[in-house]
Amino acid sequence: MIMVEGISQFCEDLQVDPQDIVMHVISWHMKASTMCEFSHQEFIGGLQSIGVDSVEKLHEKLPSLRAELKDDQKFCEIYDFAFTWAKEKGQKSLSLETAIGMWQLLFAERRWPLID
Repeated sequence: MIMVEGISQFCEDLQVDPQDIVMHVISWHMKASTMCEFSHQEFIGGLQSIGVDSVEKLHEKLPSLRAELKDDQKFCEIYDFAFTWAKEKGQKSLSLETAIGMWQLLFAERRWPLID
């Protein structure tokens, strides 16, 4: 398992803030089951689905991964994934604070009048 410290190092290697929305897109590609954790299978499978085999190549792909948020179909899939992924283990719903944080991240580039 890659845990919080490993994810932080991964973000540092990618030169990406852990709070950057692109990390949600990467986690979606990895089909990560839990926030801030990647299993070996999730990590390897995600890199294969993105089509990269190194951190350097993944760094080069970041602009295209960000662009996936502009595709309405993929945005809906990432949106659905994000709320399932962000739930605490054993919980059926998100806390209001977590939900608002997710909305702010997901809708930072899109206009949604209710975000405020």
